[in-house]
Amino acid sequence: GWHMLAALTMGQALARRLEVDLDRRTGLFNRGGLESALSRMKSSRASLLVLDIDRLQSVNQMHGMAAGDAAILSMARLLAPPLLPAGALAARTMGDQFAVVLPDTDTTQAADIGVKLQNAAGRIQPGLPDDPSPMTLTIGVVEIDDTRKPFDRFAIDADTALKLAKDRGRS
Repeated sequence: GWHMLAALTMGQALARRLEVDLDRRTGLFNRGGLESALSRMKSSRASLLVLDIDRLQSVNQMHGMAAGDAAILSMARLLAPPLLPAGALAARTMGDQFAVVLPDTDTTQAADIGVKLQNAAGRIQPGLPDDPSPMTLTIGVVEIDDTRKPFDRFAIDADTALKLAKDRGRS
């Protein structure tokens, strides 16, 4: 009796914590979950990719929210091995925005992974069947020189890098 009750409340507490840390729609971390996972990371250095699905608003407007949701889910599925190395942390931080932390990866290696993600995203056509244009991603890459520093500091830099990339032309 009592033991089962204790296990149940522990399970409920864990489920609640997971719910707090996960993005319900994709099963990836949310921003808070990414931050707490980063603070538990063994590596002290990493790279951060911030990825934005280009023209998701227009996909939603032209093809409905279901097409936009499908695009978000397709994107979320890419953020795992084999495209990401084991140990990478992936999160959906906002509507069409994702973040990936790559432990022990410098920005050159991280940019290469970003290109692989862009290529894989290019095989997704969010507006099918009437709009065959492929999904494109714009990506900002920054170095995390110390995983113990507040995540916000790196997130702000990555957002700036992302905006610069968008200004130069999406994808």
